[in-house]
Amino acid sequence: QAAQFSHCGARLEVGCKGGFVYVFDIIKERKKEKTSKTVVASFIAKDNSAVVSIQWANKDDLIAVGFEKWRGDCFRIV
Repeated sequence: QAAQFSHCGARLEVGCKGGFVYVFDIIKERKKEKTSKTVVASFIAKDNSAVVSIQWANKDDLIAVGFEKWRGDCFRIV
């Protein structure tokens, strides 16, 4: 399991044991009063491998995700 804020602090990336990766918009979350989450993007590992590391690119448009059973992958955040 891993989590990391984007460089600007506006987004939070969370990875979990099942290979799921979620990117939340924190700015929109602060403005909401409901408990629902604002998910910007979500990804899943090919083999449900656990997420062991995550890293944002400098411009916060790409995330690199390391998985337990294989090297990892990069995902573009729009």
